[in-house]
Amino acid sequence: MIGDGHGFLGALVRRVIPDAHIYSVDLPKMLVFQAVTYAHSDPVACLNVGASAESDVDFLKPEDIENLPSEIDCAVNVASMAEMKAESIHSYFNCLRARSAGHSRFYCVNRATKTHPDGTKISFSAYPWKPADEVFIDGHCPYYSHFWSMNTAPDGPRFAGVRVPFLNAFDGPVLHRLTRLADA
Repeated sequence: MIGDGHGFLGALVRRVIPDAHIYSVDLPKMLVFQAVTYAHSDPVACLNVGASAESDVDFLKPEDIENLPSEIDCAVNVASMAEMKAESIHSYFNCLRARSAGHSRFYCVNRATKTHPDGTKISFSAYPWKPADEVFIDGHCPYYSHFWSMNTAPDGPRFAGVRVPFLNAFDGPVLHRLTRLADA
């Protein structure tokens, strides 16, 4: 799980597939929220900071992604790559490509484009996809059009100068792709 926010998707995966070993990669402050979500969702799960064969869920900072196991069955990124710099996106793709096997899959759902405050534009189509990637699903995401927020961000719907809390629509289309990444 790359950038699982509050950890809801990863916790759901653990509920549906209790034997799944989850590696959750995110910023340190978000890992705290994820640990709380996992602990409430699965109180008997063994949680660990760093990569460990003995745990059920491992929490890793982005700079520690090289500690992921040598082979990953399924990697998931939901709505965080658009928030990253292009170099970080390339780093994740390189890491996943190095850990992919014939059965491995990568599911990515992100905004089609996002303009960062500094003017940098990040585009889903410009992610480091390769022509040799085997694509199973590709296109507009039919289920992910809104996000939950209590923030007062500079963009988005406003009421009296404050972002409308709870459920907000993305400011453009959201795309998703399920693929087997070609070798590095």
